[in-house]
Amino acid sequence: MLGTATTAVPDAREECLARSPATYLDDIRDAGVPVYLGHGLQDGIVPPDASLRIFDGLADEDDRVGEQAAAN
Repeated sequence: MLGTATTAVPDAREECLARSPATYLDDIRDAGVPVYLGHGLQDGIVPPDASLRIFDGLADEDDRVGEQAAAN
């Protein structure tokens, strides 16, 4: 996900991962922390499938929407 944007700065990848909520999805899910996800379909910066991936990372396996739904 970070791509080549972090290669120009030493340790940037590790810093980005440390700051990313996605790094902590397992901990959040396991702790039972309630999370509200809201995302505008017209968001020009972050694609809506990013929220679907976060949802899948937090959801129980039976409740996940999967990559197929995220692609639509």
